[in-house]
Amino acid sequence: MTDRLAELGHTRVVLHALLDDAAALHLSESEGWEAIGEPFEHSLLGRPMRTYERDLRAVTPG
Repeated sequence: MTDRLAELGHTRVVLHALLDDAAALHLSESEGWEAIGEPFEHSLLGRPMRTYERDLRAVTPG
């Protein structure tokens, strides 16, 4: 997915992840996503979340 976004000219992508989903956090971080900002509470679930971003300028389109 990020390969296609880079091909389309996007330079950065952002996602919000639940901090209690260790498997998803590990996968995201292993793929180059970096935590930014402070954790915050999900407005409906009341669970802690964090924003992650990935710089697509380093992605080599496949």
